[in-house]
Amino acid sequence: SGATAFDAWNNQGTSALVSASSADFKQAWLWSMDAATGRMQLLAHERSDAWVAGPCPFFSSNSCVGWMPDGQRAWYVSENSGFAQLYVVGSDGSGNRRLTDGNFEVQNVAISPQQDRFYLTTNEGSPHEVHFYHMPLTGGSRTRVTTMAGRQDVTPSPDGRALAFVHSTSNQ
Repeated sequence: SGATAFDAWNNQGTSALVSASSADFKQAWLWSMDAATGRMQLLAHERSDAWVAGPCPFFSSNSCVGWMPDGQRAWYVSENSGFAQLYVVGSDGSGNRRLTDGNFEVQNVAISPQQDRFYLTTNEGSPHEVHFYHMPLTGGSRTRVTTMAGRQDVTPSPDGRALAFVHSTSNQ
């Protein structure tokens, strides 16, 4: 196993996120690290007899883990519920809370340029379709943005006013 630090600094530059997985992908860990002291705090630990690398593993991609705008809480995607769902946790390990819930997989997460909502890509509604949603940073109702059948891979513009997306189906 090895630790990984990706674009993991909070906006204040005071803490970073560090993650690791076991070589057999049966365990994964997520820590916050205080930049001033080097102290590490465990935020999440996953175990599975099968594997922990779902559609959005927090230990391998910065589209599956990041900091909330306040720099005091982190968000990450975990399969602890049996499905890849979005969680938020304090940088001290407190207040771990699931923000999404259901029989669907969160596949990609970002915070909007205005830092007022999450952008989510999920297969909510059907395992055969992937759509783009937005949701308040506190969780709650998701607003589906894309509507075409199939898969939508969405890239928001830097100012968040427009979306570019690639639409595909199983045969196109």
